[in-house]
Amino acid sequence: MGNSSLIFIPGELFFTQSVALAEKLHAKELEAFLALTLESSSPFPLDQLYWGYWRDGAHVLLYAISQKKLFELVDSKALVGTHVLPSFFAPIVNDVDHAATQCVVFGKSLSMLYFEPLAKVPSKVFSFSTDQKIDEALLDLARQKAEAFFDLNSMFFEKRVWSIVQFAREKQHFTFTLANRHLVNGTETTIVNKVDEHILYQADIRPKSQLIAEKKAFGKNALLNKALGLSAVFLFLLLLGYAGLFAGKLFVQKQQLQFEAQAPRVKKIEAQDALVTKIDGIISENFRPFELLEVLNQDRPTTLYFLSSTLENNHRVEIVGVAQNINEVNAYRQRLLTSKDLSSAELDRVESAMGKVTFNLYVNFKK
Repeated sequence: MGNSSLIFIPGELFFTQSVALAEKLHAKELEAFLALTLESSSPFPLDQLYWGYWRDGAHVLLYAISQKKLFELVDSKALVGTHVLPSFFAPIVNDVDHAATQCVVFGKSLSMLYFEPLAKVPSKVFSFSTDQKIDEALLDLARQKAEAFFDLNSMFFEKRVWSIVQFAREKQHFTFTLANRHLVNGTETTIVNKVDEHILYQADIRPKSQLIAEKKAFGKNALLNKALGLSAVFLFLLLLGYAGLFAGKLFVQKQQLQFEAQAPRVKKIEAQDALVTKIDGIISENFRPFELLEVLNQDRPTTLYFLSSTLENNHRVEIVGVAQNINEVNAYRQRLLTSKDLSSAELDRVESAMGKVTFNLYVNFKK
């Protein structure tokens, strides 16, 4: 429906009939069968009736009201877009394994609902209007009237009263909040039952053609609203994307202007960096021999000295030196080979003269 409202019509304005279905019928077949049943038993022509039904499997409670009575009570315009139900329609069940009667009060309308064992739908309904206070005496009177109407000698009935406290639509169902008050001990409990939308369409007394049209319109509106919602989301994302692109373009333009403004400074810094790099290279080349000699002198004994040292290719040193003897030269060479900075140390042209040893040593440093 278009909104979440329900309209309840006093139960005493309806006449009811219990129908047992011999076979399983589809919705259209069932409604056609019920229409024929109603037409054969009603004192009014079918086109002058508003009717609905309450079903539990093979058992159906059929009810109807004359249009004249209905429109004396409610304006026909008020019946658009809302479910119209009898006041005795309350989603309660008989959860005991014997027949029982439940009392439902809505406004001034009091209804006695007779349930077969473990039934979800009453098989008999008796309603009347009252201005009296709902108490034990009134329920005793209601019980007597119901027994006479149901043609029962006696019936199981607890002095409890059901009333609909609240109802609300939630997607594909209605939620009913019902209060159950015990008139003897004063206790009261509350239950919440959900009724599917299709059950309310069956229970709705308005013309079935109107219900079908509203159901289709509601479905179309739901799809349209969903489509509009998706379109709104898509449009929002699209606008967000355009805004992002625009902001990104502005950011790029701003960055480009900043880059252009900084270009002279960047070029100056690059020139300075190139100059620093060149100076570092010159300094490195100039200081390289001193660093190499420092490594060579770390393990040199004091009795061994260099006559000359020549740097080749910035990593190879040719040493001409003098030592006390060849053992001293070999020991020095071995100590050099343990250095992590050297890759090799090669002796060449060792000569002895005047109690001394002259030698040529070629040392290769790691690059």
